Amino acid sequence: MKILQINKFFYPKGGTETYLLSLISLLKKNGQEVMGFSQRNKNNINIKGREFFMNEIKLEKFYFKNIFKIGRIFWSFSAKRNIKKLINQEKIDLVHIHNIYHQISPSILPVLHAAGLPIVMTVHDFKLVNPNYTLWVTKNHKSSKSFLAQALMLLEYSFHKSIKIYQRNIDLFIAPSDFVKNQLVKAGFKANKIIVLPHFVEVDEEIKTNEEKNYFVCFGRLDESKGVDGLIKAFSQISTDAKLKIIGSGPKEKELKQLAHDLKMENKIEFIPYCHKQELASIIAQSLFAVFPSLVCETFGLGVVESYFLGKPVIASRVGAYEENVIENKTGLLFEPSDISQLKEALEKLILNPDLRKSMGQFAQKMAEEKFTAKCHLRQIIKIYNALIEKSGAEKKHYELEKEYALKILATPPGPARNKIIAQAYDEINSLVNDYRAGGIRGHNNSTFKITKNLVSKNDAILDYGCGGGELVSLLNSSGYNAYGYDVSEAMINQAKAKQKLAARFMSGDLNQIQDKYDLIVMDNVIEHIAPDEMKATLLKLKNILTDKGRLLVITPHRFSGPHDISGHFLKLGSRAQGLHLKEFNLRELVRQMKESGYSKVSGYLFNPRIMEKFKIAAQPRMLWLKRSLLLEKMFDFKIFKSVLKLNRKLTKALIAVMFPTIIIAQK
Repeated sequence: MKILQINKFFYPKGGTETYLLSLISLLKKNGQEVMGFSQRNKNNINIKGREFFMNEIKLEKFYFKNIFKIGRIFWSFSAKRNIKKLINQEKIDLVHIHNIYHQISPSILPVLHAAGLPIVMTVHDFKLVNPNYTLWVTKNHKSSKSFLAQALMLLEYSFHKSIKIYQRNIDLFIAPSDFVKNQLVKAGFKANKIIVLPHFVEVDEEIKTNEEKNYFVCFGRLDESKGVDGLIKAFSQISTDAKLKIIGSGPKEKELKQLAHDLKMENKIEFIPYCHKQELASIIAQSLFAVFPSLVCETFGLGVVESYFLGKPVIASRVGAYEENVIENKTGLLFEPSDISQLKEALEKLILNPDLRKSMGQFAQKMAEEKFTAKCHLRQIIKIYNALIEKSGAEKKHYELEKEYALKILATPPGPARNKIIAQAYDEINSLVNDYRAGGIRGHNNSTFKITKNLVSKNDAILDYGCGGGELVSLLNSSGYNAYGYDVSEAMINQAKAKQKLAARFMSGDLNQIQDKYDLIVMDNVIEHIAPDEMKATLLKLKNILTDKGRLLVITPHRFSGPHDISGHFLKLGSRAQGLHLKEFNLRELVRQMKESGYSKVSGYLFNPRIMEKFKIAAQPRMLWLKRSLLLEKMFDFKIFKSVLKLNRKLTKALIAVMFPTIIIAQK
């Protein structure tokens, strides 16, 4: 398969890039073709697709010229253009997103989604749930970033959150730990769209676990979040010959060295600013144990697993994924973050107990070899990729199937033969959808229930025409209303009977054979599925089974913001639906259909009642509100307004729903 990996950096920079570059290498070794999309930088690895990389923007420090590039943080038009060129030139099977915040922006996601490409995102930090990337566990933490930087990050986060750009376009999120998954779910991400897959470590077989030397290690970036100052303070309170090696560099390096000096620990603490990966592994392999005193919630803790592979136990703060990957008294010890006393006790315990260190190290190494190997990760990531590609193929098959059935329906004259094709279409498509989309096709049953109960009393008879699985009928009856369901698909009616335990309230067959009369008939997202040459006849049949003052509730998507069936995944805004939405309406067309079918009065809403529900307002239909909506809709006959509709699909849908909702009531 051909996989497009996207990250804002494509050179060794941080933990995200360590994982990304290792994953690319792993995939290539196993016969997969990998392309990249990122920013241009002289340190980038050599990868196919680099000719489409964007110009680099440096945000680590303030540069005056970046003032003119602030908009790119929110929405990058250059990223959108470049990614479109790449996917138009290359046949990509799947897109794997990593960190795209700021430098690339999520502007690329709708482009990839509209192209029908499956998209998976590995969540490397907490930017999706917190504007500052990190989740601090210490109270009253003050950010080191300037007020302007914090304000920009908050605005960016709020904007992307408000439009749900990640949730709407990404098919699956990969969380490296249960902790990350739980944080995403708390923030409103759907649990069924998140899978936990830990990172992996590639072991250098030449590195052997040598005889212990009398030191322990702490390695990683030296910044405030890592809590290394607390480690130095705890170590200064211990009487031992053991030494501490601190490996890494960062903004706190000078301050930490000064702290060691002030505590008279220069002879017991060695600072190693940088060493190669193999040299680092050798230092860890000869140590007593490793310490990770983080003050922020870790998404995974790669250093912990690297230590495990080298047979070393760890001491870590009780934060984030450390609580999952460090098994207390088996692979290491945990302490409360910033608790100097607990950390001191943990250090003494491991320094003074070689047998405990040995047993913990052996258990840790065994755990790492079972859970965190490249082989294990490759097997699972390929499984994820294949499942997403298969699902994407099913959606395309769904699209082709709907187009095929739509043509058959329209080419067959009204009557039993057409009805048979319609029933087959819905039976086959529902079966296909259930195979690739958990829960099948989701409706607006709760919302429609609230609209419906505002129009009837509990003594009124209600018919849900096109009831599908019968969810609305079940909701109404469980609340004391007198509701029945009808559907052209006998298979769907059988499913409704079995699922809802209300067999006597569901029916199929010929509408003309129905003897009962109803005070309200609901057509929720149904009228667009009726063939145009049968529209009038169907509306007349429904009128015949209404009581004298009975009403027909019609809810349908507005064609200005369509297509809304499966065509909407593949066609541009404003296109004609090519699937089983045989005709999508604007408001005027819908009203005309009602009047031509002899309904005496047609009413509408001032605002979409689905929106009114959110404000706890029970909306009532009025003829005046319908006239106002029709007048507003007429403005869109002018080209200038039509062009506005094409600016943004999500914005257009919201605008149409507020201005002229296609939810009407027609009275017999």
